[in-house]
Parts: sequence; structure tokens; C-alpha cells
Amino acid sequence: MKFLTQEMLDEVVRRAEEDPQSASKFKKLTIRIVLLATDAPGDEDRQATINLTNGKFTNATVTVQPTPSDMRTAPFDDKEYDARVASSYSTLVDLLSGEINMKRMMKALGKMKIDGSKSKLMTQAGGFIALLESLGAVPVDY
Repeated sequence: MKFLTQEMLDEVVRRAEEDPQSASKFKKLTIRIVLLATDAPGDEDRQATINLTNGKFTNATVTVQPTPSDMRTAPFDDKEYDARVASSYSTLVDLLSGEINMKRMMKALGKMKIDGSKSKLMTQAGGFIALLESLGAVPVDY
């Protein structure tokens, strides 16, 4: 399976539903987030929309469009989402492909555009990091 595809998100959701230990890492996380990866292989932009309420996935979808897509310039809807994190595909891969630690996350965040509530991300940092770890734990082809 490929990185940041619907198949990948479906696997993350399945694991969270079937493995209580996996889901317990972000059990209190309530967030509506968009992850936009630009310039993915195949000349694609890939956008994942992930909604969690108390650690339960209520939405996890991926949209793929040819590069450069209008997802890059779409206005951020702060009524629909808490945050949007946009970066190059390679930066997102770097963040999620290995062990996430604070130093690595801070370096990657410096290369990302973040719209919306940074305070919401920070107040739920532990759950957000656990979500990123869950995304990174799925074996994928980059």
C-alpha cells in the first residue's frame, strides 16, 4: 500500500478499532485535522482529512489530485477543521517514517505551513503525536 492513501487510512482506523492498546494512546484526542502532502509520487497532491472524537475516528478520507492542485490554495475552513498542516510529501514522510521525538517534530514543523488552532495541537500534543505514530506504524511504500 502507498503512503497517505485511503487504503493506508483505512488500515489505521482498522487497527485502532481492533487493538484497544493502539487506540488507548490517543483515547482523549478530539481533533479535526487536514494533512496536505504536495508533490507526491505520480505528480499528485494528497490530502488526508481525519476527525477524531475522544479517540474514535469519525472520518478518515484521502483526496488525491494532480499536481499542482487547488488543495494548495484552498482557504482554510476553521469552522470545519481545527488545523491544516501542509508540507511537501518528503517532509511528511520524514516526519512519519521513523521514531517521532520532539527534536525531529520541531524540525519538521519548521518546514510545514500550519493553519488553524496551533493551541489545540499543543494542548493535545500527546494524542496528536500518538496519532502521527499510528500513521507511521502502517507498513507502506513511499
